[in-house]
Amino acid sequence: QLSLLLAVILLLTSAGLFLFFLYRNRQKTNRKLRELDQLKSDFFTNISHEFRTPLTLISGPVQSLLNQAELSSEDRNNLVMIQRNSDRLTDLVSQLLDISKLESGILKLRVLKGNLMAFIGTIIDGFAFLANQKQINFTHKKTSSPTETWFDHDVLEKILVNLLSNAIKYTPDEGSVRIKTFIEDNKLTFRIKN
Repeated sequence: QLSLLLAVILLLTSAGLFLFFLYRNRQKTNRKLRELDQLKSDFFTNISHEFRTPLTLISGPVQSLLNQAELSSEDRNNLVMIQRNSDRLTDLVSQLLDISKLESGILKLRVLKGNLMAFIGTIIDGFAFLANQKQINFTHKKTSSPTETWFDHDVLEKILVNLLSNAIKYTPDEGSVRIKTFIEDNKLTFRIKN
């Protein structure tokens, strides 16, 4: 019986040591993962700040050209498109800066009142030039909606830009992209087919 008792004590001691070292190893791994997450967040923050400067340097001259009265209609439309896409890139850089907020769980919706269909239309119009370059038949059918609606502009823009970018990217030249937007039972439906 003494040898059985010693065997049980040895087994329990071994199991205890195993669990202790497993616990310590997990703590080290978790600490390393937190450090890696912090490095990743710092990287995104630093690179986002680096992107801001060239975007500002693009936006300034474009705005200066837009203020000239003697621009042709086509040149003005192209400059407006450049300005809109420069602004979109600036917004994307800001979204990169929000990654640390998202990871920490403090990022909240910013719901503002706005004209939902006009907002969606502006985003869709931004992709018309790209679709035209690929000779894609790009159509948008929308129904009327209340003038003012509450929504998070940034979140909706991220979703729409992702959907539209992928639709155009994966549509062959001379293909078609059809978009339908409507509100039914106080819910926005956005359908895109390529």
